[in-house]
Amino acid sequence: MLFSQITLQDSQTKNWWLVAQNRHIGYFPAALFSNLSTANRVGWGGRVSGVMKGQSPPMGSGHFPDGDLTHACFIRKISYVVSDGSTEEPVQDVPKLGGDNPQCYGLKYFGFLDPQNRFTLQFGGPGGSCAI
Repeated sequence: MLFSQITLQDSQTKNWWLVAQNRHIGYFPAALFSNLSTANRVGWGGRVSGVMKGQSPPMGSGHFPDGDLTHACFIRKISYVVSDGSTEEPVQDVPKLGGDNPQCYGLKYFGFLDPQNRFTLQFGGPGGSCAI
C-alpha cells in the first residue's frame, strides 16, 4: 500500500503533525525544533548506519534506483509548505544530489514522473565495503 504523507505545523502550538491518508498520525513537539521557524533548504532521502571499518548495511531493499518503483526506496509527490501555508512542488532541476559512495548507494531524481507520482526520487543500494 502506498501512503501519501505530509507534515504540517500547528499555528498555535507550533507542533509538527505527521498526516498520512488524511489522518493525523502523531506530532513532533515544537520543543524539539527550537530553531526551526523557517528554512531556506529542504531535503529528502534515506540514511543507513553501520559500524566503523565494517560492512555497511543495505538501504531499503538493497536495489539501486532503476526507475521501477517496486525495486528501490522512493519518495513521490514531493512538496513543501511555504510561509503563506500553500503547498509547492520542487522545480524540475534539483541543484544537489548526493551520496557517500556510488558503489554502495544510489540516488536518482526523476522530476515530474507522471500524474500519479508527480515529483519523485528513488534511492537505495546493497551497501557492502563502503569506506571512502
